Amino acid sequence: MKQQEIKVFLAIAKYRSISAAAAALHYAQPTVSAYLNQLEQSLGVQLVMRAKGKREVELTPAGMDFLHLARQYAELDDRFARFVKEHQRGTLRLAASVVSHQYIVCHLIQKLIHAVPDVEIRLSTLEIKDMEQAMEDHAFDVAICYDAPASPGVNPGHITQVPLFKEDYSILCPIDTPLPDRLLSPEELDPAFEVVHQGYGSQLFQNWRDAQGFGDTKPFFKASSILSVHTYLTDPRCWGFVLSNVALQMVAAHPEKLTIRRVSPGPMHRICNALILNAYPEEKVIRALLQCMDMFVAERPHLKKVL
Repeated sequence: MKQQEIKVFLAIAKYRSISAAAAALHYAQPTVSAYLNQLEQSLGVQLVMRAKGKREVELTPAGMDFLHLARQYAELDDRFARFVKEHQRGTLRLAASVVSHQYIVCHLIQKLIHAVPDVEIRLSTLEIKDMEQAMEDHAFDVAICYDAPASPGVNPGHITQVPLFKEDYSILCPIDTPLPDRLLSPEELDPAFEVVHQGYGSQLFQNWRDAQGFGDTKPFFKASSILSVHTYLTDPRCWGFVLSNVALQMVAAHPEKLTIRRVSPGPMHRICNALILNAYPEEKVIRALLQCMDMFVAERPHLKKVL
């Protein structure tokens, strides 16, 4: 049972309509129905009667009983948020996805400590798949991650999503690659020597491969994540897409082994976001964090601020 499911159920109970609840929450109607179904499945009871051909819905007897508990749950969630606001002063709970942690936040922290030296920073790393639940549980004050972890059209009311920058992809290659050092076309890449990664966003690459006619070609190797692509570039003809910021830092760390090439058209860019807990009391820390991020982006011309 998730906080978002409770929020949806209370809206349905208030408006007696799936469509009206969706409009009030600014969700798509199928999203509201999906959350209600998930809640009913987790409880093992039907909460709402949906009459065919009628726009209004009614609560079942079990739904009426659960309504009291749902209101208590929502009130407890509000009290928890108020507790955090009153007692978390002087601390910033900062979370990041694995890639964001290693290649963005480690640089960001240095700037933030200098800008706000009196704030204690508690840093944790979360998998993207765990980010949505952490958002609902108020488990952090700010999280840095690529793309949005929530379902399309859904953003919990206690979180503000701030787009930070967009970033495209570069091709990471061995230093002795035969690929010419200029802007490449996809036809110049041999899909049989591509090192792909199976991490978050892999569908984006599959879409690009399909568009280039690479979809049926078996790649050279499938790495577990974007962070391990460079270790499998074991043939001079190998290549693999890596976020440009990550690729540049990998080349800086291993200049004797790695180099970068560019291709056009490439896969769609990614958006890096800050997910900010609305109840966090230290507005000056949030302002400083966003200012430090602006500095980070300005220092790196391959990153583009989202306007």
